[in-house]
Amino acid sequence: MWRARLALGLVASLAACGSSDPPVWTHLADGHDPATNERLESEEGARVARAAGWYEWRPNAAVFSPLPTFERVLETQRPFAPEGLDADGRADEFWVAGRAWPLFDGEAFLAASDPRAFLREERERLGDSGAYFAAGDKLLVLLGSDSRLEDVVYRTSFDRGQRLDGRWQTALGRYGGEGLSVLPGERARTRFAAPAEAKLRFATVARGGRGGEVVFSVTQNGVELFRHVETPALPPRVARHTLAVQPGELIFAVTGSPAQTAFLNPIVGPRDVGTYRERPWGADRPDLVVFLADTFRADNLAAYGGEGLETPHLARSLAEAQLFERAWSPSSWTLPAHASLFTGLFPFQHGAISHGTALSAEAVTLAEHLAAAGYRAGAVTDAGYVTRAAGLAQGFEWFDESWGTLDDSLAQARAFLDADDGRPVFLFLQTYRTHTPYEVDEGQRAELSQRLDLSQPFAAVQAAVFEGGGWDPVRDPAAHNPDDLARYRALYRASVAGLDAGWNAFQRDLTSRGLLDSGTLLFTSDHGEALWENQRIGHGNSVFQPIVHVPFALFGHGIEPGRTTFGVSLVDVPKTFSALAGLAPDPQWLGRDVLALDADVPLFAWENNHRDQPSSRARLSGTRKWIFEQETDVLELAYDLGVDPEETDDLSAAEWARTGAPPALDELELLEAPRIGAGRADFGPEAEARLRELGYLGED
Repeated sequence: MWRARLALGLVASLAACGSSDPPVWTHLADGHDPATNERLESEEGARVARAAGWYEWRPNAAVFSPLPTFERVLETQRPFAPEGLDADGRADEFWVAGRAWPLFDGEAFLAASDPRAFLREERERLGDSGAYFAAGDKLLVLLGSDSRLEDVVYRTSFDRGQRLDGRWQTALGRYGGEGLSVLPGERARTRFAAPAEAKLRFATVARGGRGGEVVFSVTQNGVELFRHVETPALPPRVARHTLAVQPGELIFAVTGSPAQTAFLNPIVGPRDVGTYRERPWGADRPDLVVFLADTFRADNLAAYGGEGLETPHLARSLAEAQLFERAWSPSSWTLPAHASLFTGLFPFQHGAISHGTALSAEAVTLAEHLAAAGYRAGAVTDAGYVTRAAGLAQGFEWFDESWGTLDDSLAQARAFLDADDGRPVFLFLQTYRTHTPYEVDEGQRAELSQRLDLSQPFAAVQAAVFEGGGWDPVRDPAAHNPDDLARYRALYRASVAGLDAGWNAFQRDLTSRGLLDSGTLLFTSDHGEALWENQRIGHGNSVFQPIVHVPFALFGHGIEPGRTTFGVSLVDVPKTFSALAGLAPDPQWLGRDVLALDADVPLFAWENNHRDQPSSRARLSGTRKWIFEQETDVLELAYDLGVDPEETDDLSAAEWARTGAPPALDELELLEAPRIGAGRADFGPEAEARLRELGYLGED
């Protein structure tokens, strides 16, 4: 939830620039509501019910083609796939030809061994009625015996966004953030008061699957300042633009084929913004960047006790960083850990702890806090649980979630940085490069195969290590083939090498821009990965060290290289970054500023098992670690990590473990009291299918 908002824009303070006019940034999404958009004549007879959130158009023979050998069956590309499928996969869309037509079972059609027989059966069942079948970007229509194509109307619903504290937020597929929701056949009017010499910076996004073109335009005082022609696509196409404008009214319009379209991040700011290294108005607040390597073990790095063979670039970087040796994640898997990193709250306090839960709007996120102070907050993620559906986009004016490669993510991060408008940046980049399924490209295979067994693909190795090729590991140690486990570890290490190369490219880019001259970069992970230590594989299944011990290193201006032995947690990130930005922390946050530590404190972690299996929680004080069952409060295990870092000698019967257990348990339970309500997440069938590929939502 936004805590502060300036009416016209965010004003940066001056520092040694000698000017009496501070730069001003005006967010044109303030006050926008698509329900007030004006209608234009559509080229294809499409119309939009703005407030109701649906799009309607009349197809014609030019965009439909007969399905061979089937009478009165036509197919076309859909204008765009609807969002908000219900639990049965039914979309809020329907065909109307004097009466509503039913949706027939698409899955049955796809699985039918004889599609012709299936369609004949459907025709017999429906009689003279019409029906439709939507699958991905295709639309199949069975015309009724008394129906004509020109009588058919196609209507699809979608979410045009919502207003959060006066600013419109919208999303088109992978891209989301603040913006103007303007569909083909609409125009939106905005006004701003800013210095005479200003620039408008924004992105156009077009999402659709039926072809055709859309035309984006911006007009001022009757003069068309901007015109851009785009072909909508799935995934959506995005382009960034900059143009000079004068104070007054701007008209944003879109014409052309049915599609989802928007102007994202329309912000008017200074014409000359300099560079990240030097601003015309002097230094303001530092740029802040997080590189989060999902599922990255701390001991992938020599600095954390590992061999470090796959991480030479990170090793060189860590020599120039403040490295925190004892860093813990508060959870064993992605969603709770990210929510804690963004909110400074422990998992049960924020409630985003299982599939179907989300971070609620009651939370105050780091991105919201920084944005309210004038930061341009952007996120590039590999989707999964780091998504808008999970509530993790709160505060980001640009949020890009996509199932892609690390190279794709780095390109998107560069594009965000290229769109510099002079404000300090908060950039969050998350990658699944070291998450299952471990990917090895041919170049890596050739380079690493001399010391790593990469002879088999991940699917084959997974089938040998996990029960039935699923995600439940074989529990009997005697049933494991050491060679299979070695291949599994080798594939993980190869993915680590790929991450290291991507990190090198990312840090070099930040350095070349001068972004770290006065800014700060954090390298960390949300959790690690068990590779058969303590008879565990993967994550989300324990609170042993390979999973909860994460790297935590800060680079940048004013940060002295060195090592810190005080314990730190991901919940410390909001207060740390807030202090770096010169801001007071939000009172809702826990955690500490890790650059101002003067004493050690206990660390805490929760398994938050996402497979509805028994779960554990842990407390670490110094080198002593207690692990309790979540449901029964029974002390399961205890270790002294100072002498037993691999957690092989259970000391739960030792006097220190028994006497220390009650206060340790009291602290854990105190931190499990909810501070905000949990939100609800609807990921949709496509996202859930991808989550299964990552090892979540498996057969339990």
